[in-house]
Amino acid sequence: MRQRTYARETALRMLYQNELNQGRFKYKSSVLPEPDEDDRDEESSESGIYASLIFEGYQKNKDYLDKTISDALENWEFDRLGVIDRSILRLAAYELVHCPDVPPAVVINEAVDLAKKYGDKTTPAFVNGVLDRIKEKHQAKD
Repeated sequence: MRQRTYARETALRMLYQNELNQGRFKYKSSVLPEPDEDDRDEESSESGIYASLIFEGYQKNKDYLDKTISDALENWEFDRLGVIDRSILRLAAYELVHCPDVPPAVVINEAVDLAKKYGDKTTPAFVNGVLDRIKEKHQAKD
């Protein structure tokens, strides 16, 4: 598994845990999941750093990011989103808005992959559509 892919999956787990604990999740490096045996090397600590960057970045910008996601929803209410869908959208929205060094196509593709792995059968298309609207709106601002 690639380093950033692993970091995004870790960030998803952190955001999901935070949602389930009603915003009281306080991570420590000890709660970051262990990498697969193939991924154990000095780069795995960089994955933890990037996952923490996403988690902390979302926390610092959550009102803006949740509004950004909400504005991109069509015929759907933000509060009605499933926890996994909301968590995937939050991590990807953070990267789209606050990580200009990451190509938007990569962010969206990785989020769709997470949606395929953790969501139901409609989640990937839903996530793709919402993130595409966020990307378009964000690029129009630049």
